[in-house]
Amino acid sequence: NAEYMGDLIRFALLLFIAIMSSKVIAIVDPASSGNGLAPIIKAAGHTCVAVLNENTPQVLMSSLRLTDFDHIVRHDGDLKKTMKDLRALNIHSIIAGCEPSVELADALSEGLGLRSNGTAMSHARRNKYDMQEALRERGIRAVAQRQSAKWEEVSEWATELNDWPVILKPTRSAGTDGVRLCHNTTELRDAFDAVCGKYNCLGELNDAVLVQEYLRGTEYVVDTVSLEGRHHVTSFWKYEKKNLNGSIIYCSVELLPSEGTEQDCLRPYIFKCLDALGIRHGPAHSEVMLCADGPCLVETGARMHGEKGPYLASQCIGTAQLELTADVYINNELFNQVAGKPYVLKKTLLETFLISKKEGRLASSLMTDSIRSLPGFYSMTALVQVGEMINKTVDLFSSPGRVVLMHENEEVVRRGYESLRSLEQSGLYDVTEECSTGSTSIAIAG
Repeated sequence: NAEYMGDLIRFALLLFIAIMSSKVIAIVDPASSGNGLAPIIKAAGHTCVAVLNENTPQVLMSSLRLTDFDHIVRHDGDLKKTMKDLRALNIHSIIAGCEPSVELADALSEGLGLRSNGTAMSHARRNKYDMQEALRERGIRAVAQRQSAKWEEVSEWATELNDWPVILKPTRSAGTDGVRLCHNTTELRDAFDAVCGKYNCLGELNDAVLVQEYLRGTEYVVDTVSLEGRHHVTSFWKYEKKNLNGSIIYCSVELLPSEGTEQDCLRPYIFKCLDALGIRHGPAHSEVMLCADGPCLVETGARMHGEKGPYLASQCIGTAQLELTADVYINNELFNQVAGKPYVLKKTLLETFLISKKEGRLASSLMTDSIRSLPGFYSMTALVQVGEMINKTVDLFSSPGRVVLMHENEEVVRRGYESLRSLEQSGLYDVTEECSTGSTSIAIAG
């Protein structure tokens, strides 16, 4: 009858509109925090494609959830072939899922004529030396540094600087992998030998090292999302660190309110850095030191905050980097609503990094009732299991686990943190067969 035909036509029209408005979004190496993008994109009615780079380290790709994807495209190094495969799927946008995928995502998006940060500055978004020089060329405060594969040049630069300690680290990596604090020439030589010519946690050869001035101050993280050069801060974080065994150890990172004296100082500086590095679209994760003479960039990743950072921020803020990253690659609606406005922090969040002073074989689980009963306990990730080797913590990658504390009451979180550190001192690490093995890279952070 006429009424039935009218309903059928309306249904067909709505279905046609839904199909026409659906977009196909590709995520290059959707690992680490990048694995949280596909569920959001698909929940909004869009199609997700995973682009897997065969050169991405397996330690990183272990966090993949390929069941979240409608199609999988494998990249074997042939850029033209991969672009042809993606063109056949009518790709609307391409997102870098993790740190090693930034350059490939830039090349693919530029090659397909999609919204892109382009390839002109890709090297500066991955190479830490080039990154600092890009800032310096534009008159932005940058760290004093020297890049070299020769010990003599590294030693000469540090001697001429004559401002110990200095930092030595790989030119490309993630987290605090290979970052060493050196107080004299002997420590600098040991660090040089341990890093130069070795493979980093991302599976890349350290064919040179970077030696830099030691920035004295407090380290912050500024997470952003950008749309056509318009930048928005999605979250500020503050690190607590200490020096231990010649290394910089991260103790915790705290989610901060949107506004404050430090935040107001960091925001315009980071926006200038994003412009200098050609980050006009998508997420960025910037680590910056607030020194006596103002902010100075440590490094920026043209991707989201690593691991569970974006998810945790969303629990405390609502719309944060995870949601806004997906949004700017789809239709920009959320971004246009919140850009330039301060976020509201509804809960106190402290992500703590476990610090082990022991090494050997772990005899009992780190996940104990004492951990679960900590004030403000939210979650724990144990990176070492019973029977596996636990190493002395020298960086983020050798930390045996993470404990997240979250609560509406800040004092509850503070008490939880103090209790956790007391637990570590009183026997959290039940270790047998103590030995002097080196650390292993078992997780990706930052």
